[in-house]
Amino acid sequence: MRTEFPRGTADQAAVAHISALLQRYPELESEEVDDIVHFLRTAPFIDQGLLSARPGMGDLVTRFRKEQWRRFGPGRTATFVTIALCVLIATLCVLMVDAGV
Repeated sequence: MRTEFPRGTADQAAVAHISALLQRYPELESEEVDDIVHFLRTAPFIDQGLLSARPGMGDLVTRFRKEQWRRFGPGRTATFVTIALCVLIATLCVLMVDAGV
């Protein structure tokens, strides 16, 4: 159900949909798990807050995030770029020390 979430609006239908999915978690299809991840990564904070404020949903969201933690971190590209930048900075520091700067 890939929905684009407009900034600053409360989308009650999306919140209700994700709430229903979380109540059935972990007995979900992979597509439904993808919907939850997409919502938690891209929905406006107001929608995420409305979801967590529903009775019992805060714990379910926390459990989902803990069990699916790999899907919420930086991607491989971001990790590779970060490591490459650290290596570049370290190399430049060593070259500057060798040059006497």
